[in-house]
Amino acid sequence: MGKRILFINHPESDYGGAMLYTGLCRTFGAENVFDCPRKVSYHGQCHNYDIPKIQNGSTGPYPWFETTPDPWTSKNLEPVPQITLSDKAIQEAKQMLDANEFDLVVVESMRDVCRTVYEQLKPSIARAAIRIVLHDGEDFSILREQIINEINPHLLLKREYPLAWPDHMNVGGTEVIPYPFSNAVSAIATRMPSVCETIVEREYDAVMMCGNTFPTRQALIDKLRKHEDGMKVYLALNPDYDKTGLRSTSPLEGWLVYMAIFGGSKLGISERGFGWDTVRYWEVPMMTVLMSCKLDIRIPNPFKNMETCVEYDAAHEVPGIIKRLTREADCATLTQIYNAGKEHLLRYHTAEARVAYMLERLGFNVG
Repeated sequence: MGKRILFINHPESDYGGAMLYTGLCRTFGAENVFDCPRKVSYHGQCHNYDIPKIQNGSTGPYPWFETTPDPWTSKNLEPVPQITLSDKAIQEAKQMLDANEFDLVVVESMRDVCRTVYEQLKPSIARAAIRIVLHDGEDFSILREQIINEINPHLLLKREYPLAWPDHMNVGGTEVIPYPFSNAVSAIATRMPSVCETIVEREYDAVMMCGNTFPTRQALIDKLRKHEDGMKVYLALNPDYDKTGLRSTSPLEGWLVYMAIFGGSKLGISERGFGWDTVRYWEVPMMTVLMSCKLDIRIPNPFKNMETCVEYDAAHEVPGIIKRLTREADCATLTQIYNAGKEHLLRYHTAEARVAYMLERLGFNVG
């Protein structure tokens, strides 16, 4: 039998947690990753991300699962019940821990349900003497030392890990490492939309699709609207923008349409949201050239400006950069960046590559 992982869940949609779960399943095999309590969206049922006023928002979680109806093309889906904190699930996990069936414990989040489950399993985990990994995929950079001390993990995976911090830190015996979002395309490769590989032939110069979650997004959209003459930009906005008087070019679409639109553009813009790290940052390079604000978080093996991505410091720079790069006769620079960026993404930033990095820092042997 291969190595087995106990993955402690919570009920809400959780991008970082789902990417971590996907990476573990791709690394160890789904049959060797035991999630407790069981989350139905990891086992073939739809769990749409709740975005107000959008039936099927473009920032919904990845479709790892094969379901009917398809949550990424269908509308008005009925919600399904999520995990419940049942004594049966806890008892089953305890029995497996007491039988030494697990080699690693991964706590998906610092949220309440995860902490409650962990507390109930803590004596069995201690008796099993296995290592613990805690994931903090929230939008803020503070270190919640009280929770770290409660769980006392060997390793803390920190999504919003500021550049000002060192490469990794030690907090009360817990090693803290940067662990941003990733791309889970390996789990859904057969369902990805096709792209026009020839950058110069693509319909749009740039695409920006986002929710109104941070002021810099509004500033960038304002700039792009004022400079639409002479370049073709596709903007898809959520209804919150209507309050500003801006006319939405298009509504937000389902995930497959959303990805296909990026695949028809020379550049795909990713601006920070509540956190510096965004899901879009890791989606765009699969389809087109990533154009992003400079991120103030640490990323292992980061993208490099004008080599594997295009970066900007402020919104006012963006229209000029778009015009300069898209007006090149054959878009040779953009083609080179796209090819290099996609290769870099698939080498260093898939869900399983992120797990490999975690296991290396933990000193955990997969074999």
